Amino acid sequence: METGPVQAGEIKAGLKTLGTALLWFTDFAHGLSPAVPAIIAMTVILLPGVGLVNWRDFETNMGWTNFFVIASSMSLANALIISGAAEWFADTWWEVSVVLEVIRADIVGDVRSRSGNPGNNA
Repeated sequence: METGPVQAGEIKAGLKTLGTALLWFTDFAHGLSPAVPAIIAMTVILLPGVGLVNWRDFETNMGWTNFFVIASSMSLANALIISGAAEWFADTWWEVSVVLEVIRADIVGDVRSRSGNPGNNA
């Protein structure tokens, strides 16, 4: 499958995505909430003459379910971070994963020691 030359719209979309990602990755420097770069990107995407989509196409073709799922996920993630639940889960999961890895290694070692060596059929 061959692709054609890069279109102007593809370059615009790439630049907007890169700019949004850059704002997300540098939140430690500017302190913006993750929602702010997303709103800025959406505004730029819908700007007349600059944007990629006009409002009428956006309104009729946008899957609003996607919008609500993403917004809900971001809201839930923010609540987990603010409440400390995300940190608690990460710490707890790390401790549990170490124990599970030790148990897994023990089981694998036990199974391997009880089975014959299939490569040695002499």
